[in-house]
Amino acid sequence: MSNTTLRLLCTFGVISLFGCEDKDPPTDIVDVEWEDKDSDGVLGQDDCDDNDPTINPNEIDSVGDGVDQNCDGLDGTDADGDGLASIESGGTDCDDSDPDEVISFGPEFFSDADGDGFGDSTTSVNACEIPNGYVTNGDDCNDANVLVSPDGEEVCDGIDNDCDGAVDDDDDSVTGQTTSFSDSDADGYGDADLVLISCNVPSESADNGDDCDDENPEIHPMADEIAADGVDQNCDG
Repeated sequence: MSNTTLRLLCTFGVISLFGCEDKDPPTDIVDVEWEDKDSDGVLGQDDCDDNDPTINPNEIDSVGDGVDQNCDGLDGTDADGDGLASIESGGTDCDDSDPDEVISFGPEFFSDADGDGFGDSTTSVNACEIPNGYVTNGDDCNDANVLVSPDGEEVCDGIDNDCDGAVDDDDDSVTGQTTSFSDSDADGYGDADLVLISCNVPSESADNGDDCDDENPEIHPMADEIAADGVDQNCDG
């Protein structure tokens, strides 16, 4: 009678209790689940490596050696069963008593390459503590320029200095604009009534508003006055 058959008969009471007591598995048994080949006190059915006494569910696992010492399917200790090894065992789980992913992976930190206190939203890590060179926000629109950030001052330079999505004249907070005057007749003198304050100065403009007739290039403050023609050529009134 095979050992397996014997166990079944004992289980269902087919053989008397007397015949089932104190029956150790025979020495020629081939069912490895009843064996403890490495003599670590754990039977093969519960041991993930019955050839190594340092590997069994009672061992303390450590991360980084590529070995699952405690047979939990992970290189390290995972008390909360979230698939992440604890910090204490060398893993990355920030709280091995809580399987919540947000808590386990830790908060998100953002790289602050230019050191302006604002991070790059495209470069981040999850960690239990803030790493060196990282910040808690990802609000920087140019992490390679310390002068560009939400705290930056918008100036006339063709870039979005304050990270609000508006550049130069499109940003109401811009500074450094130039005041110019329309110079329709291109005589170098502008119309005082047509003022433009902007970063980009139009080509048909002047830096002054001294022209008294911006439709006639012969009339401006430097023109020669012609007497008795009823026209104020030099704009002196």
